[in-house]
Amino acid sequence: MTPTLGGRIWVPCEVKPGPFPDERLVRIAPSGAEEWVGFVPADALQDDIFEGSTCVVGTIIEIHDESISVHFPGHAVSRSTFESPISRIKPFGSVEAGHCSIYQ
Repeated sequence: MTPTLGGRIWVPCEVKPGPFPDERLVRIAPSGAEEWVGFVPADALQDDIFEGSTCVVGTIIEIHDESISVHFPGHAVSRSTFESPISRIKPFGSVEAGHCSIYQ
């Protein structure tokens, strides 16, 4: 996949209940990068779950030589953006059922 600014991708995450019924606490902990933690709208998740593993949609906001920076909807508790190697991203529209990992 060739990333483009504004492109949408799925990013695997761990989900826990948020403070509101339509919000979830999301943790993204890729290998070799800093984690991202924040509260996102439930409709930004691939699966409507309260707790467990799924994917969250993100928007590419920067493209570097070998990596991208991603912004997620909602409110970050830690860093405001997340960085991932380009080789590990999957576009938003081409995810097969049950497969959303950018780490595969």
